[in-house]
This record gives sequence, C-alpha cells and structure tokens, in this order.
Amino acid sequence: MYKLTPLDFLRQVLPEPAEGRHYYIVDIEPKYKVKKRKNSRAKIVHYSSNTIEGIIEKANKIDGQGSNAYFALANFDATNEEYIKIKEKSNGQKGRQAKFASHIKCLFLDIDVGKEKNAYEDDATAVSELGRVCSIAKLPHPTINRSGNGLHAYWVFDKPVDIDTWSGLALDFKSLVEKHGLIIDPQIPTDAARILRVLGTGNYNDGDKKDVKNIFYNEDDLKSFEEFREIIPRINKPVFNLQRPKNAPVVDKATKTILENSASRFSEILDKSIKGEGCNQIKASYEN
Repeated sequence: MYKLTPLDFLRQVLPEPAEGRHYYIVDIEPKYKVKKRKNSRAKIVHYSSNTIEGIIEKANKIDGQGSNAYFALANFDATNEEYIKIKEKSNGQKGRQAKFASHIKCLFLDIDVGKEKNAYEDDATAVSELGRVCSIAKLPHPTINRSGNGLHAYWVFDKPVDIDTWSGLALDFKSLVEKHGLIIDPQIPTDAARILRVLGTGNYNDGDKKDVKNIFYNEDDLKSFEEFREIIPRINKPVFNLQRPKNAPVVDKATKTILENSASRFSEILDKSIKGEGCNQIKASYEN
C-alpha cells in the first residue's frame, strides 16, 4: 500500500497552482480552550498561499502551536475585484467565500464518529458503512483520512473543474449517498468554500492531540469528472436564475408578465425534454 504524505495528499486533492489563484489554510482554536472563556467563540485566522508547499509550511506551524489546521478544497480567484477589496479590507480574513471559489478537484464527505446524534459509534462502523454505500452506488473507493473524531473521504478527479460544473455533481452526489443511508454532515459536500483537516496535523479539540491519519488510498483509482458524472445519477433538477439583476433597467408590467410566463413554460419544456417528449437539443444540453 502506498504511504500518502501530507504534501502528496494535497497535490492529489487540490487544483494545481495557477497564476491569479489562492489557496487557503485556516487556524481554528481548539474547543477546550474556548470553553474556558466567557466568550464562547473560537478564534479563526485565515492565511492565503500561492503554493501547496506554502499550505504545508503554515499547517505545520499551526499544528506546532497546538491548534487545528484546515485547508480549503477549492482555489480562489485572486483577480476578482470584489475579492481583492474584501481581502484588503478584512486584512486577509474574508476572501474564502464560495462566490470567489474558482476550481475544485474532488467530491468529499465528513462522517462523524462518537457523537450523540448523526454519527457512527466508531471508526470501524463508519468505514464499513462507507464501503457498503460505495459498493451499492458503484462509486470507487475514496481516499480516507481519520480526522480525530470521524472520517474525511475524498473522491478525486484526474483534473480540476470549475465550480459551476462541479456544483451540480456535488448536489447529486450528496443526494445519492443520503439515499443509501450514509450518515454524513449534510452541509459539507456541496460547499465550494469548505475546509477540512490537513493530513499529518492534529485534532486538539479535546485537549489531547489526535493525529489526522490516512487510512486508505488507492493511487490507481483516479477517474475523470465525466466518469463520475456517468456513475452518479442526475437526481436534482438544475436551478435557473431568472431574477432581475439589481442594476437592470426597469421592466414594464407587460414585459414582466411575458418573462414570468416564459420561465414557467421553459420549466415545462425541460421536464418533457428530459423524458424524451420535448426538445432533443435541450435534453442533450441538460445531460451534458
């Protein structure tokens, strides 16, 4: 079995470094420290990096200070004017937002263990259930890291895709695993700005260090986005944003009625086309 190093892990799950794109590493104060204060809010500090090596270096420093190190799964568009303004105004703390996410390279899940609700009793049960769902849904076995209080699972593409392309698959993926009874944190798999723990660091929330370890990795099982799209059924209908932009010209009442009727009519045509009873071009566009 190939031993996955922290650097190799991040190189696998993250998009390749690119000009005008930022990675994020996040320092989150352990829960046991927060509980000792009257103010129950954890201190959270964001750092950006242009390189994966930069993430590892900062994660090691955070870990050495006895704090929790997380990384963002996507890279972020550092050329976006709004991103630049927000990042500068917040001293670098508010750039990691889903609307600025650029590309991503995997599907992912957070599976809790040992909690009273929405969790498995132990790691072995969680791994067994994950394997069961992968078998039923014909999903490849993911890279699995033990997070300290559960599992983080990653299904990695052979190359990154843009967030808009990824988001529909991620939503269908979430629906698929939930349909087959896998207990997951439901907020995780569709969040383009999601952060998860860095392999090789520690989970310090209970006061003692619990190592974030890789427990399964198959380097020969990378698939393309298109292959995942064929495996994962289209469960959710696409959402069409037909709202009027804030700065758009005022629309008269008659035009507004026509647009609203058109939106309703298109929804009907889309449903029929998917069933093979409407426009073949619309069906082909939806499927591809």
